[in-house]
Amino acid sequence: MKNLIIKIKGLKCSGCCASLKSALEEKEGIISAEISLEKGEAKITYDEKIIGEDLIEKTIKENGREVIK
Repeated sequence: MKNLIIKIKGLKCSGCCASLKSALEEKEGIISAEISLEKGEAKITYDEKIIGEDLIEKTIKENGREVIK
């Protein structure tokens, strides 16, 4: 298992955070996702044998958010 912290642009309310959390946790290989509105980031625990960072970032973008690198 790996942990990943991703800075995210476009989180405006707790509903945005809940929507993104659900979208991430529905993906196979993601164990947990904690979204912080205050910090503008996601803390994700995932199984790198099942899912990679590229697919995690794609899921965030598909949810209408921008990944800050």
